[in-house]
Amino acid sequence: MEYIYSGNKVTGVRYTILSTTEHDAGLYSCTVTNKFGSHTKYLNLYVHLDIGGGGSGSGENGAIGTVSRGTNLK
Repeated sequence: MEYIYSGNKVTGVRYTILSTTEHDAGLYSCTVTNKFGSHTKYLNLYVHLDIGGGGSGSGENGAIGTVSRGTNLK
């Protein structure tokens, strides 16, 4: 997990899956809560396996993770 800063203020968080496998695929959600309420966003992570392995950006098992935004992100 990596925090994103603007000056000294945290403005975001980035979560990275370093070695993607087919088990990482699925629906992910992020919920933000503060004194004004809460809001949730969703995204689908699809994992495309590169059976040959060794491709650019591939994980240990030749898996490449891609993120596709779901329809309910608005």
